[in-house]
Amino acid sequence: MFNQTEDKIKESIAQQLRAIREEMDLTQKSLSLQTGVAEAKISKLENAEGPLPRVETLVRLMRAMGRETIIKFVLPSTDEDMQNIKKSWEGTSRHLEDQQHLKDILEEVRTRLGPPHERYS
Repeated sequence: MFNQTEDKIKESIAQQLRAIREEMDLTQKSLSLQTGVAEAKISKLENAEGPLPRVETLVRLMRAMGRETIIKFVLPSTDEDMQNIKKSWEGTSRHLEDQQHLKDILEEVRTRLGPPHERYS
């Protein structure tokens, strides 16, 4: 689910970045020289390749092209997406509960054993 969402985000960034760069009549090389972002990185961004870019990278690129960077959080577009998010959080919640249970057990063991200096006297 997150890979699909990540892919959608990368595609959106790629389309917008390329469209704005071409609208400004800039090459990837000229944008790279203006921003200090490697030309290869710009190419990967425009082709939705590699990991999601850092926000700082996007801000730098957009500023060089006279644009603001706005990050927007929206609800999933489908019920299926929402169900997938809920399932993911349920798994995370169970994991956190398991971690807390282990911490509780460890604390009980420590209490029963007493302080370290008392164990080895």
